[in-house]
Amino acid sequence: MSKDLQEILDVLAYNRKESEQLQAHTKQVTETFSDIAKQSVDASNQSAAKADEAIQHSMRLLAKRGISVNLPEMIREESRVPQSPHIHSKRDWSELLTEARAAGFEQTVLEDLLTPQEMSEADDEYIRVKAAFSENTRLTKMDISLLLLTVALQCARQYIFANDKFRFRTAKEADEKIKASLKHATPTHWQDILFGPVPYDAVSRLDPMSDSTGLSAKTHRYRTLGHDPVLGWVFGPINILSNSLTKTDIVTTYEIHGGKIGPFYKGGTLGATEMAIEKAQENKYNLPAAIIKQAIHFGSDYFTKQGLPLPFVSSLDNDLAQKLVQRYSIDSYSVTRGATIAAFINTLITIIHKLFYDEKKHGSQELYEVRTRKLLMIANAIATSSNVIYVALSKDAKKLDIGGMLVTIYRIISDLSFIKKIQQEFMFEQYDQSLSKELQWVSHVSMRQDISE
Repeated sequence: MSKDLQEILDVLAYNRKESEQLQAHTKQVTETFSDIAKQSVDASNQSAAKADEAIQHSMRLLAKRGISVNLPEMIREESRVPQSPHIHSKRDWSELLTEARAAGFEQTVLEDLLTPQEMSEADDEYIRVKAAFSENTRLTKMDISLLLLTVALQCARQYIFANDKFRFRTAKEADEKIKASLKHATPTHWQDILFGPVPYDAVSRLDPMSDSTGLSAKTHRYRTLGHDPVLGWVFGPINILSNSLTKTDIVTTYEIHGGKIGPFYKGGTLGATEMAIEKAQENKYNLPAAIIKQAIHFGSDYFTKQGLPLPFVSSLDNDLAQKLVQRYSIDSYSVTRGATIAAFINTLITIIHKLFYDEKKHGSQELYEVRTRKLLMIANAIATSSNVIYVALSKDAKKLDIGGMLVTIYRIISDLSFIKKIQQEFMFEQYDQSLSKELQWVSHVSMRQDISE
């Protein structure tokens, strides 16, 4: 329970007690004054009777002596009892809350404010309204048809676009396809700069007798930060500008000479960064050119069988990043491709479902969207579950749809949150309608009583 709601309950409980005490006091005072008023009225009636008797006796005596007296009509004004003005003390919320806490009202729960009968009625009303929401958002035959279509499309996507499908066999083939098409739109004097090799692709030592760097043609993508899909956008241009290579431990940086790995960079990674800043300041085109070269290199490596590791994984565990790519073909390309196509299918089904919306037939557009999200959430959950079961039974991890799983998790979280929000709005609306009907009934009864009186 939130702090604000708890404070409201505490103050309500305090106000109820104060109201009950005021009501009891008012009843006592009313009964006391009622007795006093009754005694006063009896005494007044007796005095009036005696006065009337004396007047009548005097009139009879005067009549015997032939004297006629016409008494004027007496107009008696009703005495008004001045009402005591009720003094309202103005208190802000903090003062009222302080009074409630001082009176011992803390940790009040709803059951403290309602009688058992009222609680039972509230529970029944909650069940009724919740059932009404379920009835208004339950899936129809048309919804179920689209649900099955979504499941079919998602499952087909998982196996048509499996992790190891639609890739270039070698980096050379990728370079020829991607870089060749870009060269036609690039000025000649920029081609050597933008399409030349990057320093973090180096694997052999300048001095063959030097210690091993742990880099090779098969491992360098998992052990250099320039190949990280996220960190590479920072360290890639730094390495390009400073002609260096930084390993995934971040602190180890080598000099690169003629495409070969030289000694440790002077000042380490920080020294390479400072050099990159200097190079960027020498010419305003150096930094943009380094970033473009990084993007082109990513583009050529991205679609190869060796691929690019998942973001940050290589920094945490080189062997895990290598295992995911080489054994299961799970890399940045397979995950983003799976997530993108899965999201596209969901968007397509959403558009199709909206085409069937009819305000007269379906009512609120928000409630209709709840049905859309329900069918997509269920369909994605079924498709992902079937994929996991298939991979577990076939032991073919290359069919594992990581991108689709991420989309499914996102849909479950976002859709459940949206459905809960719309459900709360629907229930509040229903409660407001019920309260309005009750107030109209009370007003109608009061008017009838006034007319009868």
